[in-house]
Amino acid sequence: MEKNFKVSLRKTPEFLRSYIENKVRELRETPGKIDGEYEKNPIDVKAISFINLILSEKIEKLKIQSPGVMDPSRIHLLNNEASERLGLVGSIQAHYYPTVDSIFVNRDKFQNSKLKLYLTILHEAIHHYSYTDIMYDNLVGENSKITASRSGYDIYNKFNSPNNKHFVGFNEALIQRIASRLFEQNVERFIKEWQITENEIDDLDEFGDSYNVEDIIIQTIIDKIAKLSQQDSDTISKDWENGVFTGKMYHLRDIEKYFGPGALRVIASLSSEGSMSELSKKDYFFKIQKFFLTDSLEERNIIATEILSERERLKYKEHQRFMS
Repeated sequence: MEKNFKVSLRKTPEFLRSYIENKVRELRETPGKIDGEYEKNPIDVKAISFINLILSEKIEKLKIQSPGVMDPSRIHLLNNEASERLGLVGSIQAHYYPTVDSIFVNRDKFQNSKLKLYLTILHEAIHHYSYTDIMYDNLVGENSKITASRSGYDIYNKFNSPNNKHFVGFNEALIQRIASRLFEQNVERFIKEWQITENEIDDLDEFGDSYNVEDIIIQTIIDKIAKLSQQDSDTISKDWENGVFTGKMYHLRDIEKYFGPGALRVIASLSSEGSMSELSKKDYFFKIQKFFLTDSLEERNIIATEILSERERLKYKEHQRFMS
């Protein structure tokens, strides 16, 4: 079943919209098998079907239009060689590509635990069910391409420069929260449907550690907003999580309300290519955490100049001048 999508109205000229719609449908034609792809066994097929059921239930509760179920033929379980060829290297074990609506997973990384494999597919499938905008990226001349301008909170803005991404780490950490929450709420159903052993459950700690640092930073922000606004932290978290599916971002205005002008640009830089400075990841994470812990606006401004890329620093200062 083809995933519903929409062409970004703000970022795409009128005359290109029909072309893009047809091009995306062409790109999403039923994919063939990739060289180095494993056949899915009956348990794999059943697991994917259950993932679609759980996420369809989530969409139904939110009362929003369903993107359609994730087609199992678009979930590619690969060996190490094929994974490396497709860029799944180092710590990257899986990836979802919104333009072609496909998931690629290095199955060899999960030989000892089908539970971790299926939870990884769950995480990537949430991207499929996320709010998606498609645009025509003509910034790179001869290499012009159809790409996603929005996937959940993850934003790519073609107008300023290449690698102009925002909310990447924010989006991934929230998707991991959603996956963990869905597993906890339906753990007995997951164990039954996926035929999970006790040993696999005992060895599950690592799954919860994915995007752990980004999640700690997000929780710091949520807790402080909850304290200052006298709201419940879990309610705020659920609103942010639901935004992955609905595309609504208005609730993020509270970040600027309670942390000052430019704070939204700071959290948008979290693990976002082109938005972070050249600090080491360790130093970057330490400083961005400090940005949201301190009550000093002066200290926040100093930290922002240290952790943001030059492009983002200029935008940060420009926004502050506009708001003053």
